[in-house]
Amino acid sequence: MADNELMGKVRSSALKFKGSKKKKHKKKRKKEGDHDGASASTDLRHGVWWPAKTMEHLTGNMLIESYVQAYLWAVDDGSMTIGHPWVDDVEDNGPSPEQIITVVHVSENRVALKTAYGRYVSVDESGRVTAREEAMGPRELWQPIVTEDGTTFLRSASKLYLTAPGEPGGVVHARSDSISDEGVAFRFHSCGTRQKKKKAGEYEIEGGSLVNMEENFARKFQSYQDGHWKISSEDKRALKEARVTGTLHETLLDRRAKLKADRYCK
Repeated sequence: MADNELMGKVRSSALKFKGSKKKKHKKKRKKEGDHDGASASTDLRHGVWWPAKTMEHLTGNMLIESYVQAYLWAVDDGSMTIGHPWVDDVEDNGPSPEQIITVVHVSENRVALKTAYGRYVSVDESGRVTAREEAMGPRELWQPIVTEDGTTFLRSASKLYLTAPGEPGGVVHARSDSISDEGVAFRFHSCGTRQKKKKAGEYEIEGGSLVNMEENFARKFQSYQDGHWKISSEDKRALKEARVTGTLHETLLDRRAKLKADRYCK
């Protein structure tokens, strides 16, 4: 066999010395909240606005995106409309102030929507939606219904759903009575600090008020259904006595068992 043929079959490698250790290549761990290439461009809006997919995420400054990928827009005359569809542009300067809606939690399952003009989004008897009120009342309260994929429906006090038009500049209204109607589905985007979702066993049960204590116990076993947690309406004095006698968990479990709301109860 010719010398050049032999040389072609020899594998070249780095010189190894006696006692030298093999270098280990460390894998870089992705920080929590990092996105894979494809999902980063589809999930984020304007580089920093991430999709809010739970009731706990619906707080602070938000972008409310309609089914045509256009944001709700507050006009200076108090009317509510939608802008042009969002486009992933390299020269993106972020959303306009008129597109930023502040979500204010009023109760466990009710929120108010405040525009950049300091006015609350309201609905009248005819289903017309405006943002002219400086203070909130029953007409300014909305019930968010969040599905598993993050789609959110906003139910008004009249039990009708906020509905966005299909064309830019169209009028927003609340006259739909079904979540299957066109225009009632929205997606919320937040620029706040993303909170790590707590696991079922991480909610503190002891401490705080008796109402919060029973709600945290419900969070441990329930999923968020129908826009609220299912909590016993029995007298809270029994919980106070149970906390003193050291039988708090047993009492909470008995109260949950009566509701028949989850499979963990006896």
